[in-house]
Amino acid sequence: MRNEIQRDDFQIVRITGEVHRPGRVMWQNGMTLGAVIEASGGFTGFAGNFVWTTQQTNIVKLNRSKYLEEPMWAEMPVIPGDSVQVNRVCNY
Repeated sequence: MRNEIQRDDFQIVRITGEVHRPGRVMWQNGMTLGAVIEASGGFTGFAGNFVWTTQQTNIVKLNRSKYLEEPMWAEMPVIPGDSVQVNRVCNY
């Protein structure tokens, strides 16, 4: 049982920040960044302009306005263990 729990932990992508349902998303073969955001309910009204993703040892900063205009970066593949952070808009 313990090995199953550990193995399941490796089959998720974590998403935090300004999405409607932050938390864990079960990874599926061929999953993309856009699919993770959609599985989390999409962006909230407080979502800022940047999405950070940690893929293995790389950190990628993506401009959300590009996602809205030209959603090509939404097709970026994700793998189990990746993390996604959607920042909050700054109103100051």
